[in-house]
Amino acid sequence: MLADFADAVSDLVSHASPRRYETALANLGAYLGFDADRPEQIHGIGPDVLWRTDASFDFVIEAKSEKQDENPLYKKDHAQLLEAEHWFHGAYPGREAIRVSALPEPVAHQKATPRGTLALRLSDATRLAGAVAEMLAELVSTAGELAALRERCEELLTRAKLKPEGIKVSFLTPFT
Repeated sequence: MLADFADAVSDLVSHASPRRYETALANLGAYLGFDADRPEQIHGIGPDVLWRTDASFDFVIEAKSEKQDENPLYKKDHAQLLEAEHWFHGAYPGREAIRVSALPEPVAHQKATPRGTLALRLSDATRLAGAVAEMLAELVSTAGELAALRERCEELLTRAKLKPEGIKVSFLTPFT
């Protein structure tokens, strides 16, 4: 399981192609227990990655991993994320969307107004994957009945801030 996880998220690196990076983000969401999907790839519309959660909100993610550290989020980049959020509300009425731009640094161009949008920095995506790997390592070394393992998993997810609210607060950053 640990080797499979490492392989599934191995493209969460700056030199991965956008498609491979998006696949790795979707895989990370699946390992977090979310219904992870790539709507744009499947339907030709929507976000690059969608993490549907058991919380009151879902993560609508546009990946901009190919940007250099000094390149800001431009107005057209943010417009793409707003369009993905619009698609989300049509596809999942009544659900709240957390807009996320996955990119090296949370810097926006002066003409972009990413108020309400959060950034998943490449370094934080790596940190998030590391926290999941630690949790999985602890789980695979735990013996017990299925119900006890589920309870232990929930404890570990909460402690490592890997539940949706914890991810929002601990791994996502507002734009500057």
